[in-house]
Amino acid sequence: MKKKKKIFSVLTLIIVVIGVMVIGLLMNSQRLHKSEQGLTDSKLKIGYIIDGNKDDNNLYISAYNGILNVKDETESYFSMRENISADKLESTAQTYADDGFNIVILCGVDYDPIAEKLAGEFPNTKFIVLNSRLENGTNLGSLYMDYRSSGFIKGMIAGYVTKNNVIAGIGYSEDNATMYELYGFETGVHYVDADIQVYNEYVTKRGGDTTAGSLLEEFTTYGADTVIAVAGNKDIEVLDKAESKNLYAFGSSISYIESYPDIVMAVTSFDISGGIGDIIKMVYENGFNGESIALDFDIEYNDGLKARIPTSGLTKVDSVLNNLKSGKLDIDKLAPLE
Repeated sequence: MKKKKKIFSVLTLIIVVIGVMVIGLLMNSQRLHKSEQGLTDSKLKIGYIIDGNKDDNNLYISAYNGILNVKDETESYFSMRENISADKLESTAQTYADDGFNIVILCGVDYDPIAEKLAGEFPNTKFIVLNSRLENGTNLGSLYMDYRSSGFIKGMIAGYVTKNNVIAGIGYSEDNATMYELYGFETGVHYVDADIQVYNEYVTKRGGDTTAGSLLEEFTTYGADTVIAVAGNKDIEVLDKAESKNLYAFGSSISYIESYPDIVMAVTSFDISGGIGDIIKMVYENGFNGESIALDFDIEYNDGLKARIPTSGLTKVDSVLNNLKSGKLDIDKLAPLE
């Protein structure tokens, strides 16, 4: 009898193991993991594809948080794919489209041409591209950062605080975002005073052994006492040099004020999370029309240095910012592109 019980127990164990293996195979054969089965019960299904890690970039993590903020309100299911190279984007997005996702949010430096192709192939899926100007009037839209306006506002403040009437702008490479910000910055300075000298330059344009810090060092010999850092991950080089030279500085991250409290006068911050949330709610309410929308932004002042800006200057900056947001002022007229 004991031998029969032992044989029965062994058979039972074998059956359980085989059952687990079969279930595992079935799970792995599905397009989406078992943890994602809730998508069938949701009214809105959101896919998020980025070309890096969400925690490595402020844009990525802000958009991620924006999706989470409206997930419950819009009865949404959310899935994300990280580190997707441009050559893998089409197949990854197609998986989402085939699985009935309503929205696919994309963010990658080489994603734009593929996004246009995908929007044409999957008309029932809404594609939203971050930091782009794409739109087709139906199912392809985008959210973009208005770098010209952002630069313009910081340029105005720089124009009010410079003592030597010499200002520097340090970019790293001549990509559109950097060029727009530096151009907006220069026009903002000259909006305050046309006679202020502005030196805008890109590290890669110089080549050789030029660094962001050495470029600023050069401009200080011309009298620059104020600088904007638009050099991406090289911003720290600019700010370190500015700190050693006691220059006023401007940037794009609130953390700069915390790290350089004695020099960083102000930064601009874009409402990425709010913009993502708004556009998801537009889709949820059937109000999405495939458009390109500018993200709202605000000036974040360094409270410890704000008193260095003339009161009349602060009033003017706030007025221009509010008028840009309301549409009373047009950045295309304030800083027209050639």
